[in-house]
Amino acid sequence: MILLTAKAQPAEKRHFTQLCVAGVITKPYDPFTLAHEITQVLQ
Repeated sequence: MILLTAKAQPAEKRHFTQLCVAGVITKPYDPFTLAHEITQVLQ
């Protein structure tokens, strides 16, 4: 699972990791690099 969120605080990222989230992409994101970021998380 990949989350797209505005919450980028370290405590929240640790919580997401505990929930077995593969990656977190924070807003605002660059739509031109989004596919690359998702590929990086899934590898």
